[in-house]
Amino acid sequence: HPYLDMGGVVLMTDRGGYLCVPIRQLRAAALSVVSPAARREARAAAATVPPSAARGNASKEDRSHGFRPPADLVGTWTGHLRTWREDLPMDLTVDLDGDVHVDVDGQLTAFLDDADFVGGRLQGRYSGRIPTPDVMRHPLHSVFLNLRLEGDRLYGQASAQTEVDPTFYSLASFVDLARSR
Repeated sequence: HPYLDMGGVVLMTDRGGYLCVPIRQLRAAALSVVSPAARREARAAAATVPPSAARGNASKEDRSHGFRPPADLVGTWTGHLRTWREDLPMDLTVDLDGDVHVDVDGQLTAFLDDADFVGGRLQGRYSGRIPTPDVMRHPLHSVFLNLRLEGDRLYGQASAQTEVDPTFYSLASFVDLARSR
Protein backbone atom coordinates (compact mmCIF):
# COMPACT_ATOMS: atom_id res chain seq x y z
CA HIS A 1 0.00 0.00 0.00
CA PRO A 2 1.36 3.50 -0.85
CA TYR A 3 0.95 4.82 2.73
CA LEU A 4 3.19 2.05 4.03
CA ASP A 5 5.88 3.05 1.53
CA MET A 6 5.64 6.68 2.74
CA GLY A 7 5.76 5.80 6.43
CA GLY A 8 2.17 5.10 7.33
CA VAL A 9 0.01 2.63 9.16
CA VAL A 10 -3.14 0.75 8.36
CA LEU A 11 -5.72 0.81 11.16
CA MET A 12 -8.53 -1.72 11.34
CA THR A 13 -11.96 -0.41 12.29
CA ASP A 14 -14.54 -2.07 14.50
CA ARG A 15 -16.80 -2.47 11.45
CA GLY A 16 -14.35 -4.60 9.48
CA GLY A 17 -12.98 -1.80 7.31
CA TYR A 18 -9.63 -0.13 7.45
CA LEU A 19 -8.13 3.34 7.38
CA CYS A 20 -4.72 4.19 6.00
CA VAL A 21 -3.01 7.04 7.83
CA PRO A 22 0.35 8.71 7.19
CA ILE A 23 2.39 8.60 10.38
CA ARG A 24 2.74 12.39 10.41
CA GLN A 25 -1.03 12.58 11.02
CA LEU A 26 -0.99 10.27 14.02
CA ARG A 27 0.60 13.01 16.16
CA ALA A 28 -2.65 14.78 17.03
CA ALA A 29 -5.00 12.02 15.98
CA ALA A 30 -4.13 9.28 18.44
CA LEU A 31 -6.06 10.81 21.33
CA SER A 32 -8.58 12.76 19.28
CA VAL A 33 -11.00 9.85 18.91
CA VAL A 34 -11.61 9.77 22.66
CA SER A 35 -13.36 13.10 23.32
CA PRO A 36 -13.18 16.83 22.62
CA ALA A 37 -11.17 17.25 25.84
CA ALA A 38 -8.70 14.64 24.63
CA ARG A 39 -8.47 16.51 21.30
CA ARG A 40 -7.48 19.69 23.14
CA GLU A 41 -4.98 17.73 25.25
CA ALA A 42 -3.50 16.07 22.15
CA ARG A 43 -3.13 19.40 20.34
CA ALA A 44 -1.53 20.98 23.41
CA ALA A 45 0.89 18.06 23.71
CA ALA A 46 1.63 18.20 19.99
CA ALA A 47 2.53 21.88 20.33
CA THR A 48 5.44 20.91 22.60
CA VAL A 49 6.91 18.46 20.08
CA PRO A 50 9.45 19.92 17.66
CA PRO A 51 7.83 20.15 14.19
CA SER A 52 10.54 17.99 12.63
CA ALA A 53 9.80 15.17 15.10
CA ALA A 54 6.04 15.55 14.92
CA ARG A 55 5.83 15.48 11.15
CA GLY A 56 8.45 12.87 10.40
CA ASN A 57 10.20 13.62 7.11
CA ALA A 58 7.44 15.90 5.84
CA SER A 59 7.91 19.57 6.68
CA LYS A 60 5.07 22.08 6.88
CA GLU A 61 6.19 23.36 3.48
CA ASP A 62 5.87 19.84 2.05
CA ARG A 63 2.34 19.53 3.40
CA SER A 64 0.90 22.99 2.75
CA HIS A 65 3.34 24.57 0.29
CA GLY A 66 3.67 27.57 2.62
CA PHE A 67 -0.09 28.12 2.88
CA ARG A 68 -0.92 31.38 4.65
CA PRO A 69 -4.66 31.67 5.25
CA PRO A 70 -6.38 35.05 5.04
CA ALA A 71 -7.50 36.44 8.40
CA ASP A 72 -11.20 35.89 7.65
CA LEU A 73 -10.58 32.16 7.15
CA VAL A 74 -8.68 31.61 10.43
CA GLY A 75 -10.74 30.03 13.20
CA THR A 76 -12.97 27.07 13.92
CA TRP A 77 -15.82 26.14 11.61
CA THR A 78 -18.59 23.76 12.65
CA GLY A 79 -21.39 22.12 10.70
CA HIS A 80 -22.10 19.03 8.63
CA LEU A 81 -20.89 16.91 5.78
CA ARG A 82 -24.15 15.87 4.12
CA THR A 83 -24.12 12.54 2.28
CA TRP A 84 -27.08 11.01 0.46
CA ARG A 85 -27.52 8.84 3.53
CA GLU A 86 -26.99 11.09 6.55
CA ASP A 87 -25.54 14.30 7.94
CA LEU A 88 -22.17 13.82 9.65
CA PRO A 89 -20.89 16.36 12.20
CA MET A 90 -17.81 18.15 10.85
CA ASP A 91 -15.36 20.65 12.32
CA LEU A 92 -12.59 22.41 10.45
CA THR A 93 -9.93 24.48 12.23
CA VAL A 94 -7.69 26.88 10.31
CA ASP A 95 -4.64 27.98 12.30
CA LEU A 96 -2.70 31.20 11.67
CA ASP A 97 0.38 29.15 10.78
CA GLY A 98 -1.45 27.47 7.87
CA ASP A 99 -2.30 24.15 9.53
CA VAL A 100 -5.85 23.07 8.73
CA HIS A 101 -7.39 20.29 10.85
CA VAL A 102 -10.45 18.33 9.72
CA ASP A 103 -12.68 16.38 12.13
CA VAL A 104 -15.56 14.33 10.71
CA ASP A 105 -17.89 12.28 12.94
CA GLY A 106 -15.37 10.61 15.23
CA GLN A 107 -12.76 9.84 12.58
CA LEU A 108 -9.12 10.58 13.29
CA THR A 109 -8.30 14.27 13.09
CA ALA A 110 -6.64 14.86 9.73
CA PHE A 111 -4.47 17.60 8.28
CA LEU A 112 -5.65 19.22 5.08
CA ASP A 113 -2.72 18.58 2.76
CA ASP A 114 -1.82 20.97 -0.07
CA ALA A 115 -4.16 23.59 1.40
CA ASP A 116 -4.72 26.62 -0.78
CA PHE A 117 -7.11 29.57 -0.88
CA VAL A 118 -7.78 30.84 -4.38
CA GLY A 119 -10.74 32.79 -5.72
CA GLY A 120 -12.51 32.73 -2.35
CA ARG A 121 -12.22 28.92 -2.08
CA LEU A 122 -10.36 26.75 0.42
CA GLN A 123 -9.07 23.63 -1.30
CA GLY A 124 -7.02 20.64 -0.19
CA ARG A 125 -7.06 16.92 0.48
CA TYR A 126 -7.20 14.96 3.72
CA SER A 127 -6.91 11.32 4.72
CA GLY A 128 -10.38 10.40 5.82
CA ARG A 129 -13.45 8.51 4.75
CA ILE A 130 -16.96 9.32 3.64
CA PRO A 131 -18.73 6.31 5.17
CA THR A 132 -21.46 5.53 2.64
CA PRO A 133 -21.79 2.05 1.11
CA ASP A 134 -21.06 3.27 -2.43
CA VAL A 135 -17.85 5.02 -1.38
CA MET A 136 -16.71 2.21 0.91
CA ARG A 137 -16.68 -0.22 -2.01
CA HIS A 138 -13.36 1.53 -2.73
CA PRO A 139 -11.91 2.01 0.77
CA LEU A 140 -8.61 3.38 -0.56
CA HIS A 141 -9.83 6.93 -1.03
CA SER A 142 -9.02 10.34 0.37
CA VAL A 143 -11.27 13.38 0.50
CA PHE A 144 -10.79 16.52 -1.59
CA LEU A 145 -12.37 19.66 -0.13
CA ASN A 146 -13.46 22.62 -2.25
CA LEU A 147 -15.18 25.14 0.05
CA ARG A 148 -16.34 28.66 -0.74
CA LEU A 149 -15.99 31.36 1.93
CA GLU A 150 -18.91 33.78 2.24
CA GLY A 151 -18.82 35.84 5.44
CA ASP A 152 -19.13 33.43 8.37
CA ARG A 153 -20.02 30.47 6.16
CA LEU A 154 -17.85 27.86 4.38
CA TYR A 155 -19.72 25.58 2.01
CA GLY A 156 -19.07 23.37 -0.98
CA GLN A 157 -18.09 19.82 -1.65
CA ALA A 158 -16.14 17.00 -0.09
CA SER A 159 -15.29 14.49 -2.82
CA ALA A 160 -14.17 10.96 -2.03
CA GLN A 161 -11.55 10.20 -4.67
CA THR A 162 -9.34 7.23 -5.38
CA GLU A 163 -5.76 7.60 -4.27
CA VAL A 164 -4.30 6.50 -7.57
CA ASP A 165 -3.40 8.67 -10.51
CA PRO A 166 -5.40 9.19 -12.58
CA THR A 167 -8.44 9.41 -10.34
CA PHE A 168 -10.92 6.82 -11.59
CA TYR A 169 -13.85 7.90 -9.43
CA SER A 170 -14.97 10.89 -7.42
CA LEU A 171 -18.16 10.90 -5.33
CA ALA A 172 -19.20 14.27 -3.90
CA SER A 173 -21.04 15.20 -0.73
CA PHE A 174 -22.14 18.65 0.43
CA VAL A 175 -20.35 20.51 3.25
CA ASP A 176 -21.91 23.42 5.15
CA LEU A 177 -19.93 25.02 7.99
CA ALA A 178 -20.42 28.17 10.08
CA ARG A 179 -17.76 30.04 12.03
CA SER A 180 -17.93 28.99 15.68
CA ARG A 181 -14.91 30.97 16.93
